[in-house]
Amino acid sequence: MAKLNFKEVKDFILEVSTQYGVTTVFNKDPDWEDYSFGDVDVHQRHINLYPNPKGEYKNLRELLGTFFHELAHIYCFENDIYGRYYTPGGGRMTVNYAYKAELATDRWGECLMNCFLSGMKYHAWYKTHKKEALDLLGRNL
Repeated sequence: MAKLNFKEVKDFILEVSTQYGVTTVFNKDPDWEDYSFGDVDVHQRHINLYPNPKGEYKNLRELLGTFFHELAHIYCFENDIYGRYYTPGGGRMTVNYAYKAELATDRWGECLMNCFLSGMKYHAWYKTHKKEALDLLGRNL
């Protein structure tokens, strides 16, 4: 995937989703334009992606990283890696535990992305934005 365009990236993501038996839906968030983001329902194997509308190379690479991060959540859930993170209510989970679960997810996301797109840089948001990540996780626990 030398020069990226949105349609090719979207088709690629949908193809990988099919290979893994995952439903991926592309959404628009009219109130958000800073970067791509996503969420996942690990129990339903469903990923929602919210692409950065600017569609530049950096943003498409970011979208791919977001997809592989969300796909890695499914892998972690199904392999009981930080399993309490995926338990409704989370038990007595701390922000630090949730952060470690996200870092583990990033490691698996990077591995998955490298399997398909070796040489493309994976952006580990949770590692590079630790303060923001801890604040976000704290609000969501």
